[in-house]
Amino acid sequence: MTEPVSMSEVVRIIGDDLTLADQRLQTPGMLGPDWQALYALRKHLDDIQRQLVMKVIKQNTAKYQQLTTDLKKASDDLKSISKELQTIADFFAALTIIVDLADRVLKL
Repeated sequence: MTEPVSMSEVVRIIGDDLTLADQRLQTPGMLGPDWQALYALRKHLDDIQRQLVMKVIKQNTAKYQQLTTDLKKASDDLKSISKELQTIADFFAALTIIVDLADRVLKL
């Protein structure tokens, strides 16, 4: 089971996920709507990361702990999908979950 993580670890995890998105954006043949949709998700996640760096969040709450545990698991899933060169739809789905969880952490 994945354990909850500190805020600095959340920021690092998101950074790793941004790197994976950047790598996927450089995939040969990735053009048009897929590229634009992935770029929009990546940009939104980048904006969330910047806001999290400046925000003070109570890290000892059950909600924070659950969200960060889920975020870590989703990030691990994204890494697995990226390594296995799954379809872009799988990558979008995994990244969308990460963006949602990161957004929910930001709103704490």
